[in-house]
Amino acid sequence: MKMSEKVNQMGFGVPIKAQDILYNSPDEITLILRDSLDKGSFIEMFNFPYPTSMVDENGFFRGQIILTLVNKTLVDEKQAGEYCQSNLDVFFGTYETEKERDTNKPTIINPMGLDENQNLLNDGIYSASAKGIHPITGFERECTLVKYGKKFHPVKKYAIDLADMRPAERDKWLPSNRKWYLKIEGLFRDFIEKDALKRDYQLSQEFCMILTIRDPLGTAPVYDEVTQQLTNENFVHHDVRVRNIIRLEGAAS
Repeated sequence: MKMSEKVNQMGFGVPIKAQDILYNSPDEITLILRDSLDKGSFIEMFNFPYPTSMVDENGFFRGQIILTLVNKTLVDEKQAGEYCQSNLDVFFGTYETEKERDTNKPTIINPMGLDENQNLLNDGIYSASAKGIHPITGFERECTLVKYGKKFHPVKKYAIDLADMRPAERDKWLPSNRKWYLKIEGLFRDFIEKDALKRDYQLSQEFCMILTIRDPLGTAPVYDEVTQQLTNENFVHHDVRVRNIIRLEGAAS
């Protein structure tokens, strides 16, 4: 079965146990961001922590990135094929520096913006082998999922290996002196926007994003480095703990 048919018929498969999802070896880290996003708002994080040890001998970033975004989309069954009335987009990549923006313009909200940025979740900057056309390692089969569910789907999954980036793109977007960013923004269809205006309610979408960064060589101290950077950059964060329930049966003697 072709990958497109698998995704259409079966989705992204059955998840493993939460304990296994949350477990990380020293060479990888999984970050979870859960929030809600109102209409007109967005989340943008500058200088996002990426492990400093994940730089190759030529001075370019390396590593595998798996990102899953799930949102509680607003639906209206009367809109037929457009029953999904809201969408969330995610961007994760590198940029050169920050720049000041003119907030007097009606479309500018954030006074600071990105300069020379590139969304690395864009499959157009990777080689054909990375998209599963010529399978080599197996990870490229994960990468093919980047092509599906990009718009008005409540579940989006991206899987990329920076080693698969085309050389010309790598030279532009992966030098180790560049910074990383994360952005999440929402979109609402015209019907639901008019309905919210008419009935006077706030449009909002709950979401959860799970981001895994790992070293395919299994040597870099990814977990420790990213955790330390989160602290140094004043990101509010805490460990996710899996609750264990122990039941004792039988009367005590």
